Amino acid sequence: MVTKKGSKKVGLSLIIFSIILMTAMVVYAAISGVNFITPVTNDQISDTHDIQWNNNESNLNMGLQYRVDNCNDTGTWNNISNDIGSSTSGSYLWNTSGLSGDYCLRIYDNVANKEYSGIFTIDNVDPTADFANEPYTCTEGGWVIINASTSSDPETSIANYAWDTDGDGFDDGSGTPDFLNYTCGNGDNVTTVSVQVTDEAGNTNTGNTTVNISNVAPVCIGITTSINNAVEGQDVTFTENATDIIDSLTYSWDFNDSNSSTGNPVTHSYDTAGTYTVGVNVSDGD
Repeated sequence: MVTKKGSKKVGLSLIIFSIILMTAMVVYAAISGVNFITPVTNDQISDTHDIQWNNNESNLNMGLQYRVDNCNDTGTWNNISNDIGSSTSGSYLWNTSGLSGDYCLRIYDNVANKEYSGIFTIDNVDPTADFANEPYTCTEGGWVIINASTSSDPETSIANYAWDTDGDGFDDGSGTPDFLNYTCGNGDNVTTVSVQVTDEAGNTNTGNTTVNISNVAPVCIGITTSINNAVEGQDVTFTENATDIIDSLTYSWDFNDSNSSTGNPVTHSYDTAGTYTVGVNVSDGD
């Protein structure tokens, strides 16, 4: 732009410029060669946990911290140790008693670099073993489904169900099915079935239920004889073809001549001619 004042010309140069204000940003870099082995994202831990990490470049002056809920760098981080050494295979026993919920760990060095574990769960609360569809009943030789699906854990979930059906330890089935197909033994009887539930963090709890087993009477099919008609003094063999689902059977015979016997088969002879009605009592002991 040129203006004229008197006989002189004055030249004015206008420079338009902008000032850009830059906001300083601090970027935290990962620590080279360092990574968590345990715990990592989605792990479940409890009690005293062995924190482990790799330090492949033998970094020095590193510390260990934790915080609740997330891995955000802002917020409150709590010190676990200010010096975790420089070993290539790091380890620290961390007592988590009193802690419960979601947490994150980080390793930091003296130049503000950090390495994060990811969010994991601390579960120091035992699960609850519980049974659905009680009471349980069945007949001897039958079966019933023992259902532990109402077992629960407030922090994680049930990872394993171990069963004890005979009182000698939890070795009668285990795994993730929350039910047991229980074969009923001898009745009349009330037997105890136990389940031990284990959550994702390794905490356990035990519950007991009972099964009321009713007896099934033996079935008498009928008596057979070695001969249909006998003479005085002649031995006759009597056999009862009875069956029972489980039990061993005992036999008590009445030969209708004031004589009796036990066992099966049995042999008997008659001293006097006549017609005799022979009976047998079959017992399963229940």
